[in-house]
Amino acid sequence: MSLRRISVTTVIFLFALPLMAGNPYRLRYGAAETGMGTVTLTNPHFTGFFQNQALLAYNNSLGLGVNYESRFNLKELSFASFGCIVPFSGGSLGAVYSQYGTTDLRRIFGGIAIGLELGERVAGGVQIDYIGENVYDGYNDTHAVTFEIGTAIKLNEKTIFGANIFNPLPQQLRNSYLPSSISLGVGSYISDKVFMAAESLLTTGERIVVKTGFQFEVVRNLLLRGGYTTENNSFCFGVGYRLKPVKIDFSFLAHESLGRSSSISLLFLFN
Repeated sequence: MSLRRISVTTVIFLFALPLMAGNPYRLRYGAAETGMGTVTLTNPHFTGFFQNQALLAYNNSLGLGVNYESRFNLKELSFASFGCIVPFSGGSLGAVYSQYGTTDLRRIFGGIAIGLELGERVAGGVQIDYIGENVYDGYNDTHAVTFEIGTAIKLNEKTIFGANIFNPLPQQLRNSYLPSSISLGVGSYISDKVFMAAESLLTTGERIVVKTGFQFEVVRNLLLRGGYTTENNSFCFGVGYRLKPVKIDFSFLAHESLGRSSSISLLFLFN
């Protein structure tokens, strides 16, 4: 394996870190979430369950999902993830795995989550995360374990508030390089066919990120999505189609300087 190949891969990987929306050590967004401006806290989708674990409490289907994202058409920046959700009385369990990069230099993410109904209008969830970075020679590998918590509150029949805290440990107790982040958001069905949401994300050492998005059911089972995030001034667009037991979603995110990223998600739901 040539030194030049490793050097190029390393440069691309490190250059990409500031381009990752929000906290780069968290699970990447799925196609449905990206299409809505990367909002995740209030509208349950495949990776949204692992961005706000409280949403698992409202799931009543066995689910298997996969997601692939191509960032700027560079294989070194591509993401792939898959996960499963298993419901039980009063909540759901979930597990997810994601990989970013190549065999020369890659980051992996694994999470196990649970979401429970805590009351008539309140749900909570927790997730244990593993984050690892692997270098081709194996000498500079890093590994970290942390956790995150989420909550969801139904303000009324159409409006929900969501929050998530990632790596909520005081600095003096941390034994890893991982930053912390907190997300707050609200989403509402303004009609039977239109859902709108807004969120804010604050990560250690970074500027606050604001996200907005919408989802519109154009015709039965056909969804149109759009959104905007202040992270890199990115506009987003997506479409989704539901054909039981399969949900398929596509999305596109336009970076202000580097062009377009695209993603696709497949979710299989079995009642």
